[in-house]
Amino acid sequence: MHYSSLCAVLAGRYLTGADGRAVFLRGVNLSGNAKLPFSPHCPSHVGGDVFFDSAKDVSFVNRPFPLEEADEHFSRLRSWGFNLLRFCVTWEALEHEGPGKFDYAFIDYVVAVLLKAKEYGFKVFMDPHQDVWSRFTGGSGAPAWTLELAGLDIRSLAKTGAAVVHNTAEKDAYPRMVWGTNYDKLACATMFTLFYGGSTFAPLLRSPEDPEKSFQDFLQDHYCAAIGALAQRIHDHGGLEDEVVLGWDTLNEPDNGWIGTKDLNLFSGVSRIGDSPTPFQGLLLGSGIAVDVEIHALWPLGTRKVGARLFDPNGASAWLPGSDGSPGKCLWARHGVWDIETKKLLKPDYFAKDPQSGKPVSFMQDFWSPFVVKFAKFIRAHHPNALVFIEPCGADSPTEPGVPYIPPELDSDNRIVFSPHWYDGLTLLNKSFNPWFSADFVGLERGKYSFDLLAMKIGTKGIRKTFYEQICIKRDDAGNHPTVIGETGIPMDFPSTRKTPPGAKRTYSDETNALDFTMRALDGAFVNFTLWNYTPTNSHAYGDEWNGEDLSIWSRDDVAHAPADSGLNAGARGLQAFCRPHARAVPGVPIAMVFEMNTGEFVFEFECTSETGGVVDFYVPKVHYPNGVNVKVGSGSVEIAMDAQEMRWNVPQKGTYKLKMVKK
Repeated sequence: MHYSSLCAVLAGRYLTGADGRAVFLRGVNLSGNAKLPFSPHCPSHVGGDVFFDSAKDVSFVNRPFPLEEADEHFSRLRSWGFNLLRFCVTWEALEHEGPGKFDYAFIDYVVAVLLKAKEYGFKVFMDPHQDVWSRFTGGSGAPAWTLELAGLDIRSLAKTGAAVVHNTAEKDAYPRMVWGTNYDKLACATMFTLFYGGSTFAPLLRSPEDPEKSFQDFLQDHYCAAIGALAQRIHDHGGLEDEVVLGWDTLNEPDNGWIGTKDLNLFSGVSRIGDSPTPFQGLLLGSGIAVDVEIHALWPLGTRKVGARLFDPNGASAWLPGSDGSPGKCLWARHGVWDIETKKLLKPDYFAKDPQSGKPVSFMQDFWSPFVVKFAKFIRAHHPNALVFIEPCGADSPTEPGVPYIPPELDSDNRIVFSPHWYDGLTLLNKSFNPWFSADFVGLERGKYSFDLLAMKIGTKGIRKTFYEQICIKRDDAGNHPTVIGETGIPMDFPSTRKTPPGAKRTYSDETNALDFTMRALDGAFVNFTLWNYTPTNSHAYGDEWNGEDLSIWSRDDVAHAPADSGLNAGARGLQAFCRPHARAVPGVPIAMVFEMNTGEFVFEFECTSETGGVVDFYVPKVHYPNGVNVKVGSGSVEIAMDAQEMRWNVPQKGTYKLKMVKK
């Protein structure tokens, strides 16, 4: 089955092809390095003046790879059975120089890469990617000028505790996975509050282009315009829209900022690592005022307090000075949230209710949903038939029970796809996997357990069951819409791998076993997904080159140690787990799909809903079946093309069918 025949439309829970069969797409995020400029070369472990001095003078051309490398990477990904790409693009890559100044060289480069993807039959959905707002707040995404126009000084954020930034951190003083804590720190929390709720909570901050407009509208309009510039170029080129680019993600891992926070004296986040100021302490630090902050660290079920210290910014301010040289003043002090002179918090619940009406606010209903509706309307002005991939907040935790993930205005729209993320929290945080112990993190997030230890899951069966159930919960949040898990995966630098001497061969056996648990759950839930991630520049020394993460399923540093006959598989990490047989198109409703990685046994069961029968298309990888396969079916005929790694199963009529496949 050639990938280009997948004409994705929607029919309830499943993506379907032009022939009416349910279609199942799986692929990768391309790529982790899209968060970083190609020129100047400034991965997160590189500090110095270049990080700040080049803020507006960068280029993302050649992210994810130089165009001349496209055939190599796309050939490899296609051979592994992937047919879907989540193509990561940051707002900064499109509009880094200043408001309205688009980087058309980068836009044209993206179009060229998409044309290459078309040659290999890939379907694509575009991901406007961000993490904790911006590179300058410890993540990726928005241009530096968004922070500066909000009054924040990007050079002072780290020293005032407003952000933890890898580029400015002292060597070996950057705790594992600390970057996510920036969501709850001053800079990122301020920017997301302004992006979604600036009109409500910061009416004094106006658009620098039009004082009649709020800063919220200024940010959202420029974000949409930047994405729109790329969408329009794709539309104008022809041959890409719908044929290759199926649609657009709304925004990667959005956050509420401080909207909905009931008490600024209390820590409001889900992750506490390293210095962990409360929101009010963050306001004090941002204005140069020393405070005693708690220190937290990772432990088996999350994080815990391990100490405290005096954090003294020594008078530095996170806020830019006035045009007359006067000291910068905190935006939230200007709005009466706290008083700089007395250092007192005046309105601890300021962000929990509308400052004008006093009515309690709902982040999802009042702020997030209206933006999603606005973005859907905007993107379809450029891409009329676009699938809109709705992505919920990073933790995917429904803190507002009863509020749907799909905005009511879009629930009847038959071109909506739900695109949450799922990772096993313990594996991601600890960079290790315990095959005998895990936890139901989705249940913990959603208040299922009265006591954390009740979320513990023991043994292989218990872990497999909870992984499957967690993914099914995410899938079912979509209601009557298809689900694409936009991110899932595991770190590829477990302790056993990190202990490997430099230059020696890495086996990734522990990582492969861990990834099999995730892949098995994805198979069983019949969800579409894109693994995080495939990074062409991954190295053993610096991983994905961003904040110490190392999740790429391929590394050029592993190519030299691969057997001579490895071909495109050279450099793969976790290959036996992610490259596995699966159904691609089904004339009916799938019931079960189980693959035993260690033996190669594959079982698939489905209900054919057509009176005249139909065809199931499978991917059958040579990785697991180098000598071919033996297939047993209760009914129908099977055609196998091992050179193409494909199999077709023809069933004669409506009914329930089962297939079993083993190694020859």
